[in-house]
Amino acid sequence: MATAHFGGDDQVLLIVSLILTVATHFLNRRSRSIVDRAMAPLCIPERMRRGYDAHQLSAFIAKATSCSTDRGRTILDLYRGKVLSMDLGFAVGLGLFSALVWSLVTPHLPAYPLFTWVGWTASLLYLCLDVAEDIALIRLLRADRQVGRMETSIASIFTIGKIITITVSLFGLAVFLLLAGVDRILEQYD
Repeated sequence: MATAHFGGDDQVLLIVSLILTVATHFLNRRSRSIVDRAMAPLCIPERMRRGYDAHQLSAFIAKATSCSTDRGRTILDLYRGKVLSMDLGFAVGLGLFSALVWSLVTPHLPAYPLFTWVGWTASLLYLCLDVAEDIALIRLLRADRQVGRMETSIASIFTIGKIITITVSLFGLAVFLLLAGVDRILEQYD
């Protein structure tokens, strides 16, 4: 089976995408933690595995607008301006990394072309859906606007699709779970 290549040296791209993934994850860790603590017990929209509706986003906006960081910014500003913006880089890095791993391991796998095609495609779909989700949430989560049902449904579909495709991508899921495990260990020392 022919494999897809991104051009240039796929191994260099693999390393760069992994560095982008890890760097954006850890650069965003503190901000994400601040948002998580301030918003508890509400769940962050991008982590709602079953999606969300306009009412849930409105409740998130109301609480995030009423909470401030130690620098005087609202939690909503921090979430939109830093957490979701940095997540764009994470999504690109992780999606590319997973697709590149599939591209590099495919010639060494037994002849299961459908399996490798699904993993590779899921990796790229994850990238697209996570980027679309981040952009949709940045646009929706503003204190000065009403949250519409249709826009919320679209963002929610992006969220659900992102969760499904990262799971199917396998390599993206493995990196995500590894980073989550490191976060849990680091939380013990925070």
